[in-house]
Amino acid sequence: MRQLIVILLSCVLWSCSSGVKIWYDPVPAGPSEEPSVEPSDEPSGSEEPAVSEDPSEEDIASPPANFPQIRITTNGGKPVEDRENYINGSITYLDPDHIYSSTEKVTSTMKIRGRGNSTWDFFPKKPYRVKMDNKLSVFGIHADKDWILLAEYSDKTLLHNRFGMELSKICGMYWTPQMRSVEVWFNDVYDGVYTLSEHKEVNGHKVDISDKGFYLEIGEDMNEPVCFFTAMGIPIMFKEPSEPTAEQQDYVKGCFKAFEDALAVPWKGEYRSLIDVDSFVNFFIVEELCKNPDGNLRRSSFMTLDTDKKLTMYHVWDFDLAFGNCDFFTSLYGLDASPTGWFVKNYNRDGRDRGWYWKLFQDPYFVEKVKRRWKEVYPRLKDITSYIDEQALFLSEAQARNFQRWPIMGVYVWPNAKVAKTYEGEIYNLWDFYYLRLDWMDAQINSW
Repeated sequence: MRQLIVILLSCVLWSCSSGVKIWYDPVPAGPSEEPSVEPSDEPSGSEEPAVSEDPSEEDIASPPANFPQIRITTNGGKPVEDRENYINGSITYLDPDHIYSSTEKVTSTMKIRGRGNSTWDFFPKKPYRVKMDNKLSVFGIHADKDWILLAEYSDKTLLHNRFGMELSKICGMYWTPQMRSVEVWFNDVYDGVYTLSEHKEVNGHKVDISDKGFYLEIGEDMNEPVCFFTAMGIPIMFKEPSEPTAEQQDYVKGCFKAFEDALAVPWKGEYRSLIDVDSFVNFFIVEELCKNPDGNLRRSSFMTLDTDKKLTMYHVWDFDLAFGNCDFFTSLYGLDASPTGWFVKNYNRDGRDRGWYWKLFQDPYFVEKVKRRWKEVYPRLKDITSYIDEQALFLSEAQARNFQRWPIMGVYVWPNAKVAKTYEGEIYNLWDFYYLRLDWMDAQINSW
């Protein structure tokens, strides 16, 4: 079976040179010492302008003759040296083949700085935060000023984040950031394939909360101005408002305390009026299916608390280390990066058999909610495996240029759990992990 999959994927990627068309759907944050890993022989404010009208399907071919591009020029050719100081310049978005929208070119003055944690500190290919001077629609995404460029250095498929967002849409998270694969030039130097993403923020078409609501991040970096740990050890950061009053802090802390107190005896169901249960179910399915090392309420998880007084898992983020691409599961939790074994369900950031989900799954009501939701979304989760094949073809020529610029194919990059010799092998590893984990979870959930 594996050999057949490898052959099929190889044929799909080879077919690029034959002009084969597939249709692309334009709508869709410190490492330890690196172990020696051998490459596997087995492929392992003002009124916003309207969004650009999407092109018709027959205009979207893959791979495109001209891959969508971003050209960044800083004033005086200055480099971006840190995550604190913006550098002024200009940015141009080019889509001559109308892959993402009917608009071929968008140009704006902007400022740019670095972003990320380990992705900025340890990798030569840097992620960026872009703030344009005006709200503009780029690549068919809703008009905005703020954008993120994800470098995807340790994810050699260049697909994990976008694939994670496809799962987010299927599972019904309240907001799914739109993302686009692009090639980036920085001061006329080719910098490789990046993922352009909407910036995470409170906004009517992003995180939509009232002026009395709160936008919160679960993140053990604790790098926002106001942060706290809940009694169960969950690290909470205030994102909006970023500097809440003492009264606001006490209110939010009180809501978390009431929720965690109710989890002491979860089967009584007292917690159900304190959280948006459906959002907790959807978040669980996405993060568990990806086996995301950040998904066990450790980091990169985002919540809201609004006038309904319910804690809500609002959106997901950061999948570059998911889908079997993380070798530090063992050092943190005694697990591995294989497609089997519960993670989010059983593990808090502090270890096994603790945390919100471990308690929630002690309530038969919550278990039944997960079972029902799984049955609803499973058919679409199964069908989406074709998305991986389609995007591998879409990226087939651009990825080759990326890995000429960054020659890391077949080389261990922290924290790769598997290292394939070829791009086809990396795609296979993603496909294989996802298919096996989907099948494993389906069998487990159907046995409850």
